[in-house]
Amino acid sequence: MSKIKEFNEGVPTTPIYKLTLIGKSGCGKSNLIIRYIHNKYREAYRATIGVDFLSKICIINQENITLQVWDCGQLDIKTQLPMYCIGTNLLVLVYDVNDVDSFNYLTDVIKHLRDTTYRGKIALLGNKLDRGIRKKVQDSDINSFCQLNDIVFSAQVSAKDSIDVDTSFDKILRLIVKKSDRNNSTLDKYDENTSLLTSKQKSRSCCG
Repeated sequence: MSKIKEFNEGVPTTPIYKLTLIGKSGCGKSNLIIRYIHNKYREAYRATIGVDFLSKICIINQENITLQVWDCGQLDIKTQLPMYCIGTNLLVLVYDVNDVDSFNYLTDVIKHLRDTTYRGKIALLGNKLDRGIRKKVQDSDINSFCQLNDIVFSAQVSAKDSIDVDTSFDKILRLIVKKSDRNNSTLDKYDENTSLLTSKQKSRSCCG
């Protein structure tokens, strides 16, 4: 399996793939994107107003692709969710592993998603699994949520300590590229035995 890596030369090429991150304010969506795109972390909290995105050019399976990662900030899920889902290849729901309310918030997101035209796949990232913390969101609840909502990928990561962020985004990117190669055929459903990553400290895998 070829590695994904950032490609910094030349003009961005098609195809363009769009990931949209949605989660409760303060769960660390912006820092996840900054860590993956720039390998940096912003200590001071700053709420994202509206929507923002970063992009990078990657090589996967010997093909240049442009990845856009969108950060939906203080989202009004009742009125704004349909607009932010437009053109999204895969939706990434984000929660704070230390904040049960941020995890429960995603149930409301799923509920309102059913009222939109979005029929794509959904991934789940639990952020802030920093070294030394004891998480409050239970694995059993995560597994139930994933199975109930047909989540295709789930992981617990730390943007602060750079744990599993690259690995998770790389796998998500492969899912949407694989889906496009299959002409939008159905991906396998979530399997708690293979999709929920264990959180171990890892060096940055490939994207710079």
